[in-house]
Amino acid sequence: MFAIQLMGLKMNINLMKPEIELCQSCHSFSEDKFKKAHKGYPVQNGKCMGCHTPHSSTNEKLLRESIHLPLNLGQCSSCHLPLTDPNPLSVIASDSELCYKCHKKEEAKFKDIYIHHPVGEGKCLSCHSSHATDFQKVTLKDKIALCIEMSQEKENLLKVSNLHAPIKEKGCTACHDPHASKILMV
Repeated sequence: MFAIQLMGLKMNINLMKPEIELCQSCHSFSEDKFKKAHKGYPVQNGKCMGCHTPHSSTNEKLLRESIHLPLNLGQCSSCHLPLTDPNPLSVIASDSELCYKCHKKEEAKFKDIYIHHPVGEGKCLSCHSSHATDFQKVTLKDKIALCIEMSQEKENLLKVSNLHAPIKEKGCTACHDPHASKILMV
């Protein structure tokens, strides 16, 4: 049995082989078609299931449901070093510095009085994926699980067995801005 790391979670999912070997048993990573689909980047060194779901998807190539726009447009070099670099999968800037290259409006908005802890530390990737997920707004988990986990880790604010109806139905963002606000978030 092999464990995989998927969207920040380590899971034992009874794979017959390690993820890369399993994918390679059907997909030739050395074929031109594979290389072209991945813009020549050596993605075979990464995690296939970070971008692709192995079972089904509404997207072509079994891409996950929520795809970061640069990935969807094949603009790998907007975040990653050039193919000619010895480490082409390395990124051109740190977490938030990289994100704010495109998300300038968001960066300005996140300068309110009360800033959510990960945003204040410039850790966009603690909540969002840089490539693809199965959750809206390219978050690592659904809108309820993401906040509940963070709340339980930090302050144990939410008791999972008894959630307020708006949280159950719409998630914490029904009442809270997940990034920053002029009003203190509790």
